[in-house]
Amino acid sequence: MPTPLTEPLTGVEMKQFIVITTINAKSRAILEFEKRKDWHIVVVCDAKSQPIPASENLTFLTVEEQLKLDYRYGARCPFNHYARKNIGYYLPRGHFCPINSQNTFWRWEVFPYLYLPATVSFRFTDILRGYIAQGLMGQQGFHIGFTNATVYQERNPHNLMKDFTDETDGYIHIKRIVEIIENLELSDDLAGNMRRVYGELYKSSLVGAEELTYLNLWWEDYKRLV
Repeated sequence: MPTPLTEPLTGVEMKQFIVITTINAKSRAILEFEKRKDWHIVVVCDAKSQPIPASENLTFLTVEEQLKLDYRYGARCPFNHYARKNIGYYLPRGHFCPINSQNTFWRWEVFPYLYLPATVSFRFTDILRGYIAQGLMGQQGFHIGFTNATVYQERNPHNLMKDFTDETDGYIHIKRIVEIIENLELSDDLAGNMRRVYGELYKSSLVGAEELTYLNLWWEDYKRLV
């Protein structure tokens, strides 16, 4: 019987994790990956999430358990936002952190760039993260690669015009975002690089002032884990 989670998943002896957040019931994709012994799924609950039974290969991180983890970021991150997923990234231990946001895989060396901004729309947060991560990873000699999908997504009903509206900031401002990233003077200080990026995005009114607070809390929690 799985026990409530109050600390990182240090006892899970595997290197491959899937971190997701959802308000829906257990999907077919979750069921399929839950059968694989070399994977562990971390589901980060939100305020409206339906309960998903935990198992040997699945951790359902309730709101109460998130608060018990004593992460300062988790106490401040807004509910009903995709950025709650950030909390789940702290839990795995290993060299890779596969996630289901566009079915991506991340090396441990670039773990901090998993940070999802919380003051932009649900539809834009991972897009913005991707641009920032790509720019900063190049400083470390890492690159983005593409391969076949490893999961099938069953789409829930969408209002396509609302999706489009939520993504318009990206379409309108992407040139400015790229300019900010490309023109920054980067160093070997990962935290400093991210603060500079988000600081410039804030100056250009592309993220909210609270984003810098969220980012600092994310880094404080990250430093406690490494």
